[in-house]
Amino acid sequence: MGSSKEKFNRNYDQTKFTLPNVKEGSVIEYSYKIKSSFIANFPSWKFQRSIPVRLSEYWAMIPDIFFFEKYTQGYVQIGHNEEPKLYYDEKVKAHHYVAKNVPAFKVEPFMTTEDDYISKVNYALSHYQLSDNVVHEVMGSWESLVVNLLDDENFGKAITKSGFLKDEVAQIIAGKTIRCKRWRRYVLT
Repeated sequence: MGSSKEKFNRNYDQTKFTLPNVKEGSVIEYSYKIKSSFIANFPSWKFQRSIPVRLSEYWAMIPDIFFFEKYTQGYVQIGHNEEPKLYYDEKVKAHHYVAKNVPAFKVEPFMTTEDDYISKVNYALSHYQLSDNVVHEVMGSWESLVVNLLDDENFGKAITKSGFLKDEVAQIIAGKTIRCKRWRRYVLT
């Protein structure tokens, strides 16, 4: 088996590998680890592929200071257990997911995107708690989401900083009632 590593984009490297003598009907098995400093972008795991999968197993080792909202989607039955562990002298929550005899995922006409229907588990960072015992919210509330989005350089600031949307926004909000304390000019009812 040969492998090569190359830059995929500014955030990801890609490893490609070959499996000599693989032909239709072959069963292949592989495993890999993902290490990342992007804690808030915990990877989802897809149990379904375009081909049938005999066994799909996912381990998520999360340090005790991080708290994620976890949710599964799709129609495949997924077994899950969670247990505290000591992993390299660090307390972690070990999440173990298993799906067996998973049918191939078939794209159907008028399907928006397979990502909305495929069987998978998703993680979203809710908050973290350091040794100072202060809870640091990440996900927050809907109200804080609105404020954060409108403060973002690539979202809300695109309206307030540059002229390319100002005229269009002015037309859209003309005569509308507004109910948000901080962003009175942009949040409409």
